Amino acid sequence: MDGPAGGVARAWVAAWHPDRLVELGTIADARYVHHTMSGMDIDLEGFAQGLVNVFAAFPDMRYEVLHLVGEGDLVAVGLVGTGVHGGDFFGIAPTGREVSFRGMYHCRVADGKIVEDWDVFDLLTPALRLGASLVPQDNP
Repeated sequence: MDGPAGGVARAWVAAWHPDRLVELGTIADARYVHHTMSGMDIDLEGFAQGLVNVFAAFPDMRYEVLHLVGEGDLVAVGLVGTGVHGGDFFGIAPTGREVSFRGMYHCRVADGKIVEDWDVFDLLTPALRLGASLVPQDNP
């Protein structure tokens, strides 16, 4: 699907780059809301700050669109993000290792703008590859 809504979704993901974050404001609708995995809703500023946090941990993070599927004003995007671990990631000190994050991003497009979106990324697999443990530190 690369119709108008698919094109908007592709442009949005392309703006997930440290040098292009300002573009988010031109692609998002004034009513934009991001529905987080935790169930909290955040605005464009909060979404952009989340990306800034990602780039602090993975300065060269790049996202690749694997596929797009759409129906009406909804678009689902399969993604993979790849980057070298160069900063703190959930308490894991930089390792210099490259990891990939697979995920799904869904958005609703109206009048050529992203109005709302959701994403789900597998954060556990990369964390384990970087040395995280599922066993608490104080548990023998």
